[in-house]
Formats: sequence, structure tokens, C-alpha cells
Amino acid sequence: MEKEIWKDIDGYNGIYQVSNFGNVRTFRVGGQRNQFSAIPRNLKRVLHNNGYEQVVLHIGNKANQHSVHRLVLETFLGPCPNGMEACHNNGIRTDNRSENLRWDTRQKNILDKREHGTMLIGEKNNKTPFVTEQILEIRERARHGESFNSIARHYRVAGITISRIVKRKVWTHI
Repeated sequence: MEKEIWKDIDGYNGIYQVSNFGNVRTFRVGGQRNQFSAIPRNLKRVLHNNGYEQVVLHIGNKANQHSVHRLVLETFLGPCPNGMEACHNNGIRTDNRSENLRWDTRQKNILDKREHGTMLIGEKNNKTPFVTEQILEIRERARHGESFNSIARHYRVAGITISRIVKRKVWTHI
């Protein structure tokens, strides 16, 4: 069984530490900025709406929100190399163990997300106003000669949105 290893988080003067298991702790006492304890306490991780765990670290009067996976990577593997981003090997956004994380290219991260089924495409994307059935209907209406603008008015979106759907620039998986 692997041992939990703690390291100081760079830039926080020994006040905060992160572990290879993805835990974050502080030596501050409660909400006190200038009181410290020899006994650390784990910080509460908050699940951001993007699915990644975050913590708030304070330095002076400033609060900074950090993704836990990035803290682990930066602390255990070093700064993010140019052109790279944080990747979860198993696709589980809350699995912040150092052995599950790596720096890699955006392209490889996208391939990982496709492989793991975690890519926010289609209905998984909470910003889309459409569901699969509507996409199929839009393409069918366009196939029968209805103008993009007419379809767009029906769905209350821009004509370019309908154009991109019909030309398969978006919703390419359907």
C-alpha cells in the first residue's frame, strides 16, 4: 500500500500542503489568518460545476481558488510545460492522486475524454439549447428545403447556429 506523502504548495510559505493522494491541508487555525497549529487540518474540497474539485487558499488578505488536480501536478511533477494541460489518466475528474495525473497536450486530453466518455458533447453540454431529437429534426427540415433562418426563428437561435448544425460543424457525433 502506497504511503501518503505531503509537500508544501509553492507560494504559500508552508501554510498549505498537498498530498500525492490529492488531499489538501493547512496549518492555520480555523478562519484565523495569523494563528497556526502544529496539527494540520484537511481543507474542504468543493466540486466546481465543471466536475473538478477545488479548494480556496489564502495568502494575506487574498483568497485564491485552485483546482486540486493542478496543485497535485504542480507540486509533484513541477510547473505545467508550455503547450501542455492537466490530464486524468482514468477520466475521473475527482481522482486527484498523483499516479492518475499527467501533463499532456490538449489533443491527447481530448482523445482521453472521448475514450472515457467524459467529453461534454451534445446533451452532456449544459450550455446547449438542444436535445438529440431536435438536431435530427433541424437536419430533416433543412434537407426538405426549409431555410436556416426559418428554422432558427422556430428555435429562437441565430441562423449561423442552424447552419453549423446542418453542415455538421457541431453535433458531429449525431
